[in-house]
Amino acid sequence: MRRTALLTMAFAVIVGPPISPAAAAAPAPPASARAAALPSLQVASALASTRVGQQGETFHRSPEFAVWRSGVTNSFLSGFRDANGPFVVDDLLIMTITGSKGQRKSVKIDFGNKCTLPAPRPRTFLDVNKWLYSGLNTVSFALRDQCGDIKGNSNIFLSGAGVIDPASVRSTGCSPGKFAGGIIGSPAYVASTHEPKVNGQRRIEGSAAVSVVSRINCSATVQFVLETKVCNRFGHLCKARTIARTDKERLPSSGVRNQTLTGACRKGVDSYRMRVRVDWAQVVGLNDKAAFLELDHHSENEPDGDRGWVKLSC
Repeated sequence: MRRTALLTMAFAVIVGPPISPAAAAAPAPPASARAAALPSLQVASALASTRVGQQGETFHRSPEFAVWRSGVTNSFLSGFRDANGPFVVDDLLIMTITGSKGQRKSVKIDFGNKCTLPAPRPRTFLDVNKWLYSGLNTVSFALRDQCGDIKGNSNIFLSGAGVIDPASVRSTGCSPGKFAGGIIGSPAYVASTHEPKVNGQRRIEGSAAVSVVSRINCSATVQFVLETKVCNRFGHLCKARTIARTDKERLPSSGVRNQTLTGACRKGVDSYRMRVRVDWAQVVGLNDKAAFLELDHHSENEPDGDRGWVKLSC
C-alpha cells in the first residue's frame, strides 16, 4: 500500500503554484502547446486525497468534448489552462475517443505504474492528438482507482488549437458534446404533401407529413408552410407568399409527423400549395486561424422550385 504522506506531498505540488520548467521533473511542454492553448476546457477539478469506497471505483466522469485533428491542430492534457503545468491522477485516467465514422478506442494512462510507485507520478503534459482519428472526434475522460487505497487528482485541462469551443455550434441546437455523430451526417426522411383545398369555412386547408427513418443530424429541423402565389398585374414576376406556417421544430428522431394548416382564401382564382422544409448544418472543417467549426447549412423543400401549385376559387 502506498504511503499517504508521499501522496499528499505529490498533490501539494500539483495543486499549488505553477511549477517552472526548470523545477519540473519532466521536460516542459513544447512551445506549440503553450502557444495554442486556447480554447481550454476543464476536464476535472482538483480532488484532495481521500480513501476509496471500493477498489477500482471510477470517481469522476467528464462530459464529452469535441476535438478536431488535422495537420495543423494539436490538443493536450495538463494541469493548467495554458498547457504549461503538470497534472496527476491516483491512479488511472481512461480516455474514450469516438471518430466521426463511429470508430472507437479507449486509452489508459497509469500514473502509478501498476501500483509499484509509492505515489502517483505527475506528467508535465499529455499529447492527446496522437490518439485522435482524422477530422472530428468526441472525447471523454474517466478517473479511476486501481490500487485500492486512496483516490484524488489535480486540476486537469484539455487545451490546444484542435479543441472546439462549444459556442461554435450553439446556433445549431446541438449539445456541444455530441459533435462527432451529431453534425456530420444528413437526416434520412421522406416528405409528402397533399393538394390544398377549400374547406367548409371557406378557408384554404393544406396537409403534409414527414416520415423520419433517422434524424442522424442533431441540428435538423422541420417547418410546414402554406403558400399562395402572387404575381404582377400581367401575371408575371410571380413569387410565393406565406399565409400560414408552423415554427421550426426539432426533426423527430424517427416516426411520422403530420401537420394541417389553414389560411385565408383570396377572392377569385389563385394558386396555393403546401410545403415541407427541412434544414440542417454539417461540419466542413476547422477554421485554421481560430478554434471554431466551419458549418455548411443545408435546406430541402418538398415540393421544390415551382412545383406543387393548385388553382382554387373562393
